[in-house]
This record gives sequence, structure tokens and C-alpha cells, in this order.
Amino acid sequence: MQNILTIISCTCLSVLIAEASGALQWIKYRFNIRHLKPLDCPLCLAWWLTLIVFMIEKQYLDAPLFAATSSILAIFISKSLRS
Repeated sequence: MQNILTIISCTCLSVLIAEASGALQWIKYRFNIRHLKPLDCPLCLAWWLTLIVFMIEKQYLDAPLFAATSSILAIFISKSLRS
């Protein structure tokens, strides 16, 4: 159950940072940066954030699987926010 909550939390945080927060757009505008990979892509950010979190928790074998789940979930959340 803890892993599911961690995956959902990482996904929601990634979508919030990449799309819903104005901070990232402000940084890109302020410093005239076109793309700020992986921060401006919810899928990429969810992958890396979840991978790092589970690596810190020493779940080395499960980390890529959880990161993939988080990335796909980020796509669904992102699409539902746009519609």
C-alpha cells in the first residue's frame, strides 16, 4: 500500500510541476529557455522522480517498474486536466 501511495504522490507532483505550476513557465521565460528537460515533460519527470525515490528506498529491482507505472499515470492525469 505504501508503494502505491508513493507512486501516486510522485505522479501528481510531477504533473503539478510540469503543467499546473506557473513556476516552471516563469523560469523558462525569465532565462529564455525553450525546453527544460525533464522538468517540462510530465512523463519524463514522473519517470525520473519515481525512479530516484525508489532507489533511495533501496528497492532497486522494483524501481523501473514503479517508474514506468508512474509515467503512464502521469499521461492519464495530464490528459484529464486538459479536457
